Amino acid sequence: MLILHACAPFVQASGLPFLLNSRHSHCFASFPTIKLRLRTYAQFKASPFAPKMEERLRRKRNKILHTKTGSATPMKVTFNKFNFSNSYIWFEFYNAPLEKDVSLLCDSIRAWHIVGRLGGCNSMNMQLSQSPLEKRPSYDAIQGANVTPTTFYNIGDLEIQQNLARIWVDIGTGESLILDLLINALTQISSDFVGIKQVVFGGSEFENWKENMTSEDAGFSVHKI
Repeated sequence: MLILHACAPFVQASGLPFLLNSRHSHCFASFPTIKLRLRTYAQFKASPFAPKMEERLRRKRNKILHTKTGSATPMKVTFNKFNFSNSYIWFEFYNAPLEKDVSLLCDSIRAWHIVGRLGGCNSMNMQLSQSPLEKRPSYDAIQGANVTPTTFYNIGDLEIQQNLARIWVDIGTGESLILDLLINALTQISSDFVGIKQVVFGGSEFENWKENMTSEDAGFSVHKI
């Protein structure tokens, strides 16, 4: 038990005389004192918030403390006669991807396609990334509106056979920035979620890929982008 005295500049133990602990000898013990139990007071103050905080942490634990399930080996990237207007992008995973891995990959490719379709990967208009870091950022709207537009024309479905996958793309203009965007995203996916052994841009054949397979064949599936 502790006592808070109106004249005392600090917390005072109840078992000691007041004048012994006070620096003010003119104060009298008859002044009002407040007795409280620190443990009870702390519990009273924390009780409305602690359960809510614990519940929020419990619900978001998997997102906050996500364990990496990908591969520590860097994803290999190669190009094989890649044509921006008509090519396949091939994927080789270390293992056959799970349903959640396929969903993540489809969402990422879909987002990539949307950004490209809206002209978000135009290397001719990179005013902010090319401006000096020490200067306050500024944007010239007229300059941005007058650059040659780029767009992502078309994209096919994601086809998966065991640990292999492919997707057909028609990016249109030869805009390398859009490929950098995809490679950066796939690198993170490979590291944190599902290991990707290699990605190959271009080519009509890849590893043990079999043509003319259907959804009835084991290990084959098609996913809409």
